Formats: sequence, C-alpha cells, structure tokens
Amino acid sequence: MTRKPFFSPIHYEDIISNREEAFQDTNDSPYRYLQSNVHWFMNKQQ
Repeated sequence: MTRKPFFSPIHYEDIISNREEAFQDTNDSPYRYLQSNVHWFMNKQQ
C-alpha cells in the first residue's frame, strides 16, 4: 500500500517484528490464499 489514499502523513514505527506476531491477527485461510498467489506470480516470472 502506498501513502496516496491517506490525507495525513503516515508515521511508521521502525520496530522489530517476527513471524508469530505477524500471524496473531490472521488465520490459515487468507494466508494460504496469499501464499498460493505469491508462488503463482513468482513462477510466472521465471
């Protein structure tokens, strides 16, 4: 996502994260969907 859709500047927090924290607010279904699309796209580029 870019800054374009926002009316005020976005203040990013430069903090360290990890895989467990990133998965706290998602479930397996959207992750698998995203994963399959990324794999498809990457294979298409080769």
